[in-house]
Amino acid sequence: MMNYLMLGPLLLAFLIASERRVRSSQASVCRHLARRRASRGLLYLPKDNSYHPDGISGLHRRHGVRSSWSPSMGGGVGPGGGAGTAQAERIIKEVTKPSSNPEILGRGDFETPSDLAHFLKSRGLDISTWGTGTAKSVKHLWRELQDRESTINIDKRGQLARTVRVVRVLARRSAKNPNVLIEKKQVLLDGRVRHRGSVLAEKMQAGETPKQAAIRGIVEELDGFVSDMSQIHQLTLDPKTRVEMKPSISYPGLPSSYILHEASCVISGLPKGEFTTAETHIGATVKRIHWGWHDTTKKPVPRGKENHKVGIVDLHGYLKGGWTFKRTTIHNQETLMMDGVATFVPSADNYYNLIYNEIGTIQVNGQPVNTTRSHLYDFRNGHHHRHHHGRHHDHTHDHNHDHRSMAVVSFLDGPSKDLVFHNLNLTTGVWEATHVCGPDLYVGTFTCHPPKLPNGPSTWESSWHVTGPNKNQVIRTIYTADDGRRST
Repeated sequence: MMNYLMLGPLLLAFLIASERRVRSSQASVCRHLARRRASRGLLYLPKDNSYHPDGISGLHRRHGVRSSWSPSMGGGVGPGGGAGTAQAERIIKEVTKPSSNPEILGRGDFETPSDLAHFLKSRGLDISTWGTGTAKSVKHLWRELQDRESTINIDKRGQLARTVRVVRVLARRSAKNPNVLIEKKQVLLDGRVRHRGSVLAEKMQAGETPKQAAIRGIVEELDGFVSDMSQIHQLTLDPKTRVEMKPSISYPGLPSSYILHEASCVISGLPKGEFTTAETHIGATVKRIHWGWHDTTKKPVPRGKENHKVGIVDLHGYLKGGWTFKRTTIHNQETLMMDGVATFVPSADNYYNLIYNEIGTIQVNGQPVNTTRSHLYDFRNGHHHRHHHGRHHDHTHDHNHDHRSMAVVSFLDGPSKDLVFHNLNLTTGVWEATHVCGPDLYVGTFTCHPPKLPNGPSTWESSWHVTGPNKNQVIRTIYTADDGRRST
């Protein structure tokens, strides 16, 4: 068994030898490694993951290794010894070999947002859309980790997932008041708008109880209207805890596991109508939050962020053309990402039929694999429910729509070719469908979203939850018009 107490001198020799003998890129990595060790006294992987087959950092947590040496200390193999360098490399490979235990990364594991971005990209995560539209930036995630509000978990297959503990607060102005406080939207300084439609929620920090997080969240989020704890009354906690695993809207491509607690309270001194608060960082306003009240006598308390939508009357005209898409498939807490392009083109034999073709790329064992899929969107039969393959049912409130607003979607390839999948109608902006295929049940939701930016391109999404004897999947696909089309 390797004597890890010898790591300090050997790795020091490796650093010195690398400085003289290894190419400049590796030397830069070693300097980064030394800087990290000197500042924190912990054993880290090189920044470019060059000595770890899985690129997993947080090594000190797995092996419990601490280093008591600094780059200025001597000892170990001399600076010119090639054999010493090889031995150091073997030690690094031994210590950093993949572990069957999940890694948990958090505060202190990434020195800067750039380090975090480098790590995410090295794991195959596309962060190009982060910080645009409704998505948050890498800096936001880094700050979450530093504030101990979330962690990044790496499963035994190397897949990433963000874990967040959240307490939701059902706040009222009085105990008998049916209206619950909701966060309606956030307006960022650059004009971007994040629609929320959810009750006040706060990420819990490490070591914090749900009640402590609830009180902190109330005071922080309602700054200017709640000055101290004396305004918070009858704070109670629901003993039940829910866990949700779903794609993250804030960080596209990074699945998130939410551990949800729920609290109720009365807050005195809040306005009867809508009001606005400001969130600041280092003394500067970063966004304004718009609050309102939700009447629970008319509609149940929202359980999450409201899915804002745009109604589409001419579905045929809306879909026709090219789209890019991002698909996230979560199966038993393992995640598969796909990027691709899709087109809706009129059928050669009938203009009212659209042929859907997609080409997507996924990574399998580090190698890109292309996939294809084809569907028929039949607008001529939009008023009919054809039953060919298993059973399907679609929920709508009005079946008297124009023939351009509803389509019957059928398979054009695979074992289900020519069989009906589901109907689609987005006149209200949202559509729900179910489909039974053998022992498996598909429950789908389709939503058309408003543009993320003023005059931005149209976006819509499909989300399927598939359950069966051997299936438990969530498949979410977000489509973005590639030619600047707007919602109509």
